[in-house]
Amino acid sequence: MNNLTEKVKVTVVIPTYNRADFIANAVQSILQQGHNDVEIIIVDDGSTDNTARVVGVLQKQHSNILYCSNKRTKGPSGARNTGIIQASGEYLAFLDSDDVWLAGHLTNGLEIFTKYPEIDILFGNFNVVDFQAGKHLYDFFGQKKILHALKSVQISPGFKMLQDNLFEALIQENFFHLASAIIRKASAHNILLDESIMFSEDRDFGIRLYKEENATFAYREDPVFVMHRHDANLNRDGDLHKSEQLIDAHLYLWRKYLTSYHLSHHEKKILAKLFANRLLKLSAIHRKQGHRQKALVSTIKSFKYGLSLNHFEQLARVLVPFV
Repeated sequence: MNNLTEKVKVTVVIPTYNRADFIANAVQSILQQGHNDVEIIIVDDGSTDNTARVVGVLQKQHSNILYCSNKRTKGPSGARNTGIIQASGEYLAFLDSDDVWLAGHLTNGLEIFTKYPEIDILFGNFNVVDFQAGKHLYDFFGQKKILHALKSVQISPGFKMLQDNLFEALIQENFFHLASAIIRKASAHNILLDESIMFSEDRDFGIRLYKEENATFAYREDPVFVMHRHDANLNRDGDLHKSEQLIDAHLYLWRKYLTSYHLSHHEKKILAKLFANRLLKLSAIHRKQGHRQKALVSTIKSFKYGLSLNHFEQLARVLVPFV
């Protein structure tokens, strides 16, 4: 690490809720990065377990750990915003309290920022691991298609600077995760996460940085952290209610973009296709839940964004039981 990199201060925000069994490992993964000037802000969103006691022990060992209760809207976005507001570092980074950074994430990332001052945001790949079994499930970028097709410039081995329309890319595919990101704080200004949603808040934050601050993005192809899957995760696979909430969040965000930004014809066309697709998926969820009236409304709403065979197939399933 060069002298310039060593002098910069980084604030790492950790939102937490009932993660007494995990949070020490998360903090240790930050402390072991090898960067001296790190401020760790742990924002507790109302834990009822021993999280406060565990953090208290860590604070006695490390003076750079701050612990505060979230006074903002409850949820991960509100907790992260509390940390962002209190952050004093030149760079912002994030980590969920049940995950861990991999070695070199911070030091290698800061070196890229030093070499390429035009970069505002650096994000990376990550591994998803079953915590109980210790089994590797998949790597995040391995699930992506649009990211790998974007125009980019290789700036260092394993690092690429993106030179494409990230709004179009991110509304179609979520490849930006805050726990993998390091953000030059000056590029974020007063932008905070949208506290009205519980899903896709990372992606929305990235879109707003790109659209409102003209932020320049780069990414690292190698994994930079480990996301743990376990029984207490907020979002579980196969939950129809959670799937409904996710779609509602997408619809809310897309409406916000249509009213907040001056979008090109092509961007509007992509959004129209996405609206139709999600409304049909929402219709199918309502139908599986036995809410045929809601399913019908969602299907009819989808007609506004174009007609296809899929629209009429979904309409038939709603109108005719067992189709």
